[in-house]
Amino acid sequence: MQERNQELTAQYEKKQKELKNLCLEEGQLRRALAMKQDKESKQSIRRQKKKEMKEQHIQEVMGHCNLIQQKREEMADKMQAIRNETQDLKDKMQSLRDACKQDTSRAQALFDALSAALANLHQQMDVNIQDITNDLSRKTANF
Repeated sequence: MQERNQELTAQYEKKQKELKNLCLEEGQLRRALAMKQDKESKQSIRRQKKKEMKEQHIQEVMGHCNLIQQKREEMADKMQAIRNETQDLKDKMQSLRDACKQDTSRAQALFDALSAALANLHQQMDVNIQDITNDLSRKTANF
């Protein structure tokens, strides 16, 4: 019986040692699992942060593109307004040229008429002076 008791005691000690080793191994595995989960959690956080930074960068770029597009549209509107104003000025200039041309034509016609009338007046004056001179010459000859 003593032999049996020693054998059981030896088995008990062996099992206690085995239990202790299993507890140590369990603790190591739990720590390893916790470290792995911690590492995965940190990687997940880094990936999420990287994704958020990328998304923020995309939003900034899109905002910048929208701002450029808005400025481009404003510039296109200004250019169109300038084109319209330029066309209006060209139309007004052509209108003024046409009016000036008409005024010039009228002035030339008036000048030609006055010049012809003045030439006619000078001719009549010359004829009248000649007539008066002839009349004077006859009257002095008769005297």
